Amino acid sequence: MVRWMWFLCGVVALARSSSAQGQDGAERPWRRLASAVLEGAVREGAWDVDEGGVAYCVVAGRSKDAEAEAIVALDTRSGKELWATTAGLHTRTTYLLRVPGGPVVAYLPGQAIIGLDPQTGARLWRQDAAEPRWVAEWATANPDVDWRPRPPGSLAIAGDRLLVLSPSGLTRIDPSDGRREWSLPLHIEGAYYGYSPPVVADGTAFCVMPTEGNLGRCRLVAVDVAIGKQLWSVDLGPIPMIGDPPMTPIPAGACAVGPHGVISIRHSEDAASATLDEDTPRPSLVCLDARSGSLKWRASLQRWWPDREAAQGTLAATGDRAVFPAWSEGSGHRLLVYDLVAGRLLYELPCGERSLGVSGRFLASWLSYEDALTITELESGEEVATVGLPPAGRFCCSEVRAIGARFAVVQRDIDSPRETTRIALVGQ
Repeated sequence: MVRWMWFLCGVVALARSSSAQGQDGAERPWRRLASAVLEGAVREGAWDVDEGGVAYCVVAGRSKDAEAEAIVALDTRSGKELWATTAGLHTRTTYLLRVPGGPVVAYLPGQAIIGLDPQTGARLWRQDAAEPRWVAEWATANPDVDWRPRPPGSLAIAGDRLLVLSPSGLTRIDPSDGRREWSLPLHIEGAYYGYSPPVVADGTAFCVMPTEGNLGRCRLVAVDVAIGKQLWSVDLGPIPMIGDPPMTPIPAGACAVGPHGVISIRHSEDAASATLDEDTPRPSLVCLDARSGSLKWRASLQRWWPDREAAQGTLAATGDRAVFPAWSEGSGHRLLVYDLVAGRLLYELPCGERSLGVSGRFLASWLSYEDALTITELESGEEVATVGLPPAGRFCCSEVRAIGARFAVVQRDIDSPRETTRIALVGQ
């Protein structure tokens, strides 16, 4: 009898404990999980954070590496710099990502693709980029102007493989040894600007790139990742020109994939449509069938224009929601949230001038006037948290990115005479 009483008491205690844990889990607040500062300026788009909170960054302006960029590993929880290397970095532009369970991969357009040990920074392998000579010449020119786009190239993860998009085409690489498994020529010779990284879903890579024979236009290409076969290609119209002299960059996040299709921006040449200026064709948000490339719906953006200041994650999709950073003369910077099924605008959100991140049902965006990251629940459009990133006014947000269920924020120090960058992790 006594044993049964002890057993029943144990069951009740366990049930109460489980219930309490469930309630605590549901009510866990969003907060800053980690934050660390390193010397130098982290290159836009050239950084990644692993699940353990270690950030891998291409950094310039360090006093100890005055003649070159460096790849730096920084523990954002302890603030400790784990390692740094300058080996093989001879250009001002390097693309970088961390392969889950594999190496840190650095891609130097026109030169090489390098695999580094994430624990020590030691070089594991090196492959020549095998690109036209003009790519290396463009990448090493290094003019000191803000508007010049990054050299052509990008990286993406496809399962346990690596995809490299370059002027030579799309290549799949085994990250364990750097071996090329297939390469698909895509005829993008002479495209002197950055490419949007491929977006991979259900074994297909979706790439926005210049149109063959007409570098003033762009296209969306679908490629079978398993065998390197092009499945379909759809014209997305002319690429808006920026800068002086005018350039035509394709920003990161030029397309996104959700369960209901692939979304991208198509620029119309309809002379009857009003334009912001004579060099800017009218944009529309389009949703294409992922298997065939056929048009599912098209939504005119009317008074809205793609936010050219949104460095990363220009488009994002999750569930039945699509998120698009936009700008208008009357409303400034806004986030437009669309129904992916019907192509209907659901609501608008205020946002800062930089990028956004989407993880599951949550969206994170930076508000400059609050120096904070706002977390929004996409289904309802309600703001569920505001996470401060002090000290206010000292750091300027550069990029926001989803890392699993968390968000990583890269911020540059705008007040210090010596360049520094802070990397913060926000989560529950």
